[in-house]
Amino acid sequence: MTAQQLKDSLNACLSAMKSKHQEKGYKRFIYDGAVDAAQYVAAPVKVCFLLKECYVSIAANKKDRNDIEDHKTWLRKGRHPLGYPQGHHWVKYICDPNEENDDCTYSLVENLHEEAPWAKMWNAVAHMAGEILGAEEAGISPSHAVQHIAVVNLKKSNGVSTSTEKDIIGYAKDDREHLLKELALLAPDIIVCGGTFDLCKAAHIFPDDLRLICTYKKRSGLRAAWRWGETIILDTWHPSAPGLGYDRFTSAYRQHADLLRKESGIS
Repeated sequence: MTAQQLKDSLNACLSAMKSKHQEKGYKRFIYDGAVDAAQYVAAPVKVCFLLKECYVSIAANKKDRNDIEDHKTWLRKGRHPLGYPQGHHWVKYICDPNEENDDCTYSLVENLHEEAPWAKMWNAVAHMAGEILGAEEAGISPSHAVQHIAVVNLKKSNGVSTSTEKDIIGYAKDDREHLLKELALLAPDIIVCGGTFDLCKAAHIFPDDLRLICTYKKRSGLRAAWRWGETIILDTWHPSAPGLGYDRFTSAYRQHADLLRKESGIS
């Protein structure tokens, strides 16, 4: 599949999912997928981070503020010479604002492509991705590793900073068909489950007959690696987990890196 075919197919899949969400009355749909389709297709290893959800609410001036309202205000006032408010990375990527029902779409992949890594979490993702991609050997700058990966969220609407497992599983179950199609289109060699492995099992995204490849020491940030057809599933803590240190992850991953490459057929 070419990069353009991948982009078009992902857009069709996600647009169908968005329509389904709109019928349910959900708000603020999040587009995800390949950060840069051309870089992803050409990557030495196709890596997909499977995360919980993305949210577009922030706190500013000691009051909870909503990015949709920020965006509307921005449209009314026009462009400020100092640029967008500090910390509002995602405001620029909210599109199709609907004044009547506050239905907005946010492109996480566009945001990641243009501005990531930002903050601790995405720096952690960049480090993890760089290690799995073999960035140094592949001539990929560690700071640009995110450009070569895909990111898929289990919950694509109504994102908040914290959700219960029941909430995430409910969304994943409802979107199971589309999530499986999105993953099939991306066809990753390695799926990194950032705190989502058990959720995916509960939502039946992953089957019960996964084959265990290896396990890792506790507190390494890695739990286990599994085989799902032609794909390796890496069960890890969430990238923002306080105990997931860069050195700790690197050391643990390299412990079985050769085995994982052999299992996935990566040279």
